[in-house]
Amino acid sequence: MTTPRSLVLLILLTTLLIVPWPKTMRAAEDNPNSCLTCHNGMKRHKLKQCYAEWQGSIHARQHVSCEDCHGGNPGATDKENAHQGVFSAMNPKSAVYYTRIPGLCGGCHKVELKDFQATKHYQSLMDKGMGPHCITCHDSMSTKVLTPDEIESLCTICHNARNKNLPHVSGLAKNILERMLLMDQKIAQTENTLAIANKDSAANSDNARNLLKLATQKLRACKRQWHSFRFERMDVLLDETDGLLKNSQDTLEHTAPRAR
Repeated sequence: MTTPRSLVLLILLTTLLIVPWPKTMRAAEDNPNSCLTCHNGMKRHKLKQCYAEWQGSIHARQHVSCEDCHGGNPGATDKENAHQGVFSAMNPKSAVYYTRIPGLCGGCHKVELKDFQATKHYQSLMDKGMGPHCITCHDSMSTKVLTPDEIESLCTICHNARNKNLPHVSGLAKNILERMLLMDQKIAQTENTLAIANKDSAANSDNARNLLKLATQKLRACKRQWHSFRFERMDVLLDETDGLLKNSQDTLEHTAPRAR
């Protein structure tokens, strides 16, 4: 006997009401975050602006919220309990006190922290309380990656001819960053050329593909050096990356066309 359509629909609706929602769908209702609801409703421009910047950031998309950096109790509904353990950024007890920033960010960005800890910048920050840290370059709520011009301007604040503090460094940093961006473009171009060669050529393109793979690995290794500021080593890696890409392109240019 055929089951009436209305009965089938009734069974489906009943099942949806009985079966609990997935955890991800219930999270917002079951675990409200008072940091977000309160700061979003603030009339004070600074706090509302902080929330707006965070809301559009990679931290928000990765569910890193206020309490993960500032402390506090996001489950509390009153101001006093919600702010337990939260201190002004100028208070050494604060998790976001400037000398504690590297350790805070390094809780997630472990490789970057390890590289940064080996630098003179980090030692100066720890020993003298002077020097750049993560927020200096990347901001806080809505993180960013500096452009070559921006990194040059930022480095020039300390590294300039006036104070004779390695004035060449700012230009070197800009050049390294520009070259890394250029290598990204060249890799994309080589990948496109390789894709076309695979369609239009009977010759084996494995050699070109392997060279491209090595170039990609070299560039990745170069980027990992950035937070150690080992610009000389990065310069060598970029030369090697460029050479591998040139060899890969040369291999593809000498590939025999498919017989018609």
